[in-house]
Amino acid sequence: MQRLSETRLSRTATGLQSINGNREELKAAVEEALVAAGRSLLGATYGSVRELREALERAVQEHNNRLLPLNELSGTDVPDLPALPNMHDYLEEVRRADKVESALLPLLTAVVDTSELAEVDHSVDCPVCLTPDALSPERIAEIRERLRDTNSLSASAAAAEKELSLFQSRITEWESRVRESRPTAAAWGRIRVDEVMSAAANLGEDVVKQLEPAIARAVDLAKSSVVITDSVTAVVSDVNRLVELVRRRAPIPETARLDLAPTKQALADYRISLADDEPLRALNQTVEPILRSRLQSEGISELLAVTGLIDEFVDERYVAIRRQAAVVRLRRVDRALQKAAATVLDKRFAAMSEAIERWWSTIRPEELVSFAGVKRRASGAVFVNLVAALQTDLHGETVERDALGIFSDSQLNALGLSTFLARNELVKAPFVFLDDPIPGSDGEHRLTFVQNTLASLLDANVQVVITTYDPKLAEHAQTVNEHHQPITYDLTLTNVVEGTEPAQTSDQFSNYMLQGEDGVNAPTAVGRANSSGAYRAHRNRGCRWDLNPPASSSDLAT
Repeated sequence: MQRLSETRLSRTATGLQSINGNREELKAAVEEALVAAGRSLLGATYGSVRELREALERAVQEHNNRLLPLNELSGTDVPDLPALPNMHDYLEEVRRADKVESALLPLLTAVVDTSELAEVDHSVDCPVCLTPDALSPERIAEIRERLRDTNSLSASAAAAEKELSLFQSRITEWESRVRESRPTAAAWGRIRVDEVMSAAANLGEDVVKQLEPAIARAVDLAKSSVVITDSVTAVVSDVNRLVELVRRRAPIPETARLDLAPTKQALADYRISLADDEPLRALNQTVEPILRSRLQSEGISELLAVTGLIDEFVDERYVAIRRQAAVVRLRRVDRALQKAAATVLDKRFAAMSEAIERWWSTIRPEELVSFAGVKRRASGAVFVNLVAALQTDLHGETVERDALGIFSDSQLNALGLSTFLARNELVKAPFVFLDDPIPGSDGEHRLTFVQNTLASLLDANVQVVITTYDPKLAEHAQTVNEHHQPITYDLTLTNVVEGTEPAQTSDQFSNYMLQGEDGVNAPTAVGRANSSGAYRAHRNRGCRWDLNPPASSSDLAT
């Protein structure tokens, strides 16, 4: 199809690539388009693709013959010899019959078949030897009786004649096929050879060099064919002799039997010569590209090639149509899936944006720079946009910008913390672990985190664990949320081998006991006095605890 598009039939090639329908419709449309292309190319009307193909083959052959008659250099194969006639029954009947009687059988048959002897009731003259009164009614009846006894010989003779006649017609037809198989180039005269050589010279020196052995091969094939026809002539002569013997009901001697061995040998030699086509094949390989290039602009050979590949083209086009339809359906489904995924993501991002904004407002309330939400970037499957809202005053118009591009470190930390808390809220996590949620450098928002963010978490019955190096954050978290009875620990690393040692600082009983243990063995009176004071304070606080116990257990550890 690509080669056809490079010829004057490029519009036909384009049209063939755009037809649609089922297999039957495609085939009908392709055949119609090819017939129309052939009509415009050759200037004749054709009723079917078969007629068009035959016309194209003739056009290609005529074109090639005008340049170089390659077809006249090639011979064709010859079918096998016809089978020998079946003479077995006749030979058996002749062998059993009397030699003289079998020889006279045709004569006696002719005598009794004479119309004058059909109803004779008296003696008559013999119509053969003219002997007076030689054939009496009794003698005629005797002859007829003898003929009835030899009917099988007559039947086998008739069958043998039919077999010989059929074989004779077949061998004659076969001989005609042998003559037709000869390369036409073998009969070229000197003038014709010079013309072909001149045409070959126009195609290149290589063509001239390869043409000479191709012509010599054609002559050799013709000679082998002549040997076959000469042997067939001898066979036909033998058949005629056999026919004459059968007509006389004579035995067939061994010397008169048909012998096809010479013909078979000649046929084998011809086929060997025909198979040795190296000179012609080399010539074709050299000439065909040249002929095709000179014929390509017309498009005849390309159109001929397409007419031989209609079924293959229809199958390929049908598969392409089905594939294209499948691709369209898949793309439609893909767009629907992307749209559905975008809808789901938009809903989730909207819910997450609302949660992030709520937590943001607990950390950085009433600021001119706020968080405006999470939005999809493209499909949202890989990347998202975090949007910041900028205002000149709390009631002014907002301008949206990329949050990651304009937020300060403190704002980015607040955004990360808000996003983390929003995620935990959406998945309904009962536990939150925060490591330095507010940097020590951001003292401005330390209190808002403790008062708003941490309080919201505790009010929502979320267990919170906070670790921090900022003592002020720890102190604020404990004092502001004291009604939640937070539990605080001091983590100290005094020995690398033993590891970190936690000490609960919110348990005053334990602190008083530790102070008493440290001072009970003090070497000074002051140390022992401090120990006594610690034990006394431990006792007093225990009494107050018993009189006024806490309302609930702690949900906060700092």
